[in-house]
This record gives sequence, C-alpha cells and structure tokens, in this order.
Amino acid sequence: YNLPFMRSNTTISGSTFTQSIDGSINFIQNLNAFEFHNRGMIGKSAVAFNAYLDENNNNKFDDFEIRIPDVDVRLSSSGSKQTNKFGSILVHDLNSYSKINASLFGGVNNNPEWKPLNDKFSFISDPNHYKVIDIPFYEASEISGTVNRNINGIKIPVEGITILAENILNKSIKKIKTISDGSFYYYGLQAGQYDIYLDKNDLEKLKVISIPNILETQIKPISADIENEEIEFLLEDKM
Repeated sequence: YNLPFMRSNTTISGSTFTQSIDGSINFIQNLNAFEFHNRGMIGKSAVAFNAYLDENNNNKFDDFEIRIPDVDVRLSSSGSKQTNKFGSILVHDLNSYSKINASLFGGVNNNPEWKPLNDKFSFISDPNHYKVIDIPFYEASEISGTVNRNINGIKIPVEGITILAENILNKSIKKIKTISDGSFYYYGLQAGQYDIYLDKNDLEKLKVISIPNILETQIKPISADIENEEIEFLLEDKM
C-alpha cells in the first residue's frame, strides 16, 4: 500500500508473514503543524512554501494576512510535492546542502490584482528540517501620466524618455518609457510611497530640466477604488 502518509508492504511466503511500515512524522515549527510523509526523512531536506498577501508590505507573514493557496512552484531539483490544509506547498525528498532554484509558473494565482514580489529565487536545502519560505504577494496598482516639452509656450509630447518610479520603502525602481503621444502607463506596481522622476541621462541628452524634478506621491492599490492622480512632467530648456 502506498498511502500519502505511509507505505506498507506485506509479504507471505509459506509459513512466514512479514509486514513493514515506512514513513515519517515531521513538525513545521513556523506553521506550528505536524505533517506526515510516506518515506523516511533522515538525511533528507524538505521545504514549505507559504504564499500570502502582504497587506502591510513588511515582507513578513502576519497572523491577520491571508494565505494564497492557488500558487504553484517549479524547482530545479526533483522532489515529491503536495499541498497541506493551510494551502502551503510542501516538497519532500530533496538532497541536503543543495542550491535549488525556484520559480512561480502558470497563472501564478487566480486573482489578477495580486502580484508576487519575486517570481524567481534560490535557497539552500537544510538536512532533517523543514525550511519555510514565505512568498509575499502585493495588491497591484497602476501609474500613468505625460511628459511634454515647452517650446515657445507650446507643449510638445516627448517620446521615448524614461520615467523612474522608486519605492521609498524598499528602494526598488521600475522604469517606464513614454510612447509617441508623450504618455506613459504601467500596471503591476506595488502600492506605497514613491519618488517619481525622469532619467538624468535622457535629460542631459535633450539639454533640458524637469519640472518637477522629483515628484513624491502615494500610489494606491486598485482595490482602494481611488484613482491615482495623473502625473505630468514639463521639460524646459536649460538656461
């Protein structure tokens, strides 16, 4: 019998009856949960992936935050995979002390407004231990605006200039380029406080300054039902 929580083998030969049971009981400390596996785990490694919606953007799973169960993970190493009652993905039978690359794949999750902070990462497998890896998701937001150049009092759209959106909290930067009408748009930005500014190299090439130089703004998630303000930059020739 090959059951999810144990393996049982029965042998009858003449007057001899033999039965063996193989399996392991494992405790995941971070999740405060016992897990059963149908193979021995001594010398082996296991990992529990915990995908959740990071509502306060602290990159840490808090008790009030919800887990996201419909996430799948692909590993560079083979192992037996299952999902527990908490929605965490468990992978057993990994070789210890190995660097394993992981990536999220498929539709990632069923809610298009939730985006993973990182969809690719690596970890080292630990022996005789469940390594819990949190996968934070955030509520996506959008940013849009225009970049124009003032030429003799007329606003001329500027195509191909780079706008940088820098998250003040984690210093991550998203680069966005304007299209032919001078507008720019990006969906999938993490909500939070941002510094928005134009690429200095682009400004140097055009020999212009940006007004404003840096715009600090609060980017709200789409679920807030409050539209983010349109951002506008005006380029003026250097004196």
